[in-house]
Amino acid sequence: MVRAFAFDMDGVIVDSRERFKEALKLSLALGIDFWEAFFSEEAARLTKPREVGIKLARERAREGAVVLVSCRPARTRRQTIEEFRAYVGFKPAATYLRRGGGGGRPAVKAALLGEALRRGFDIVEYHDDEEEVLKVISSEYPWIRLYLHFDESYRVFR
Repeated sequence: MVRAFAFDMDGVIVDSRERFKEALKLSLALGIDFWEAFFSEEAARLTKPREVGIKLARERAREGAVVLVSCRPARTRRQTIEEFRAYVGFKPAATYLRRGGGGGRPAVKAALLGEALRRGFDIVEYHDDEEEVLKVISSEYPWIRLYLHFDESYRVFR
């Protein structure tokens, strides 16, 4: 097993609040699906680095592998990995992306962490910006230390 630290992308490594606002405007103006607008390459340019998340990812890389766990669609894999590399300075050891599925984002992210565990990553930490996600992960993987990110800060969730 490889010691690993898992990070979500949006809200942890990048601040996507402007991207969210622009996607909402685009979806209303053009009559397209919000998520289609949000995950477009045009909207991706609106993300900004979250220095606190980037700093943590760099620090954790000295202690083990850094893996990316996100509810971004699989079709954004190349874009997501390049965005991570551009901000953090290296590619993640593994990238787990999946959109949709039963149970919403908390269940999807828990399933993605399970996939990482089955593939030999000993996940010791997970960083996310949604409390509901962390509650589900806490119940399914009680040994993983959890961090809740917000603004330019974070706190230990459990």
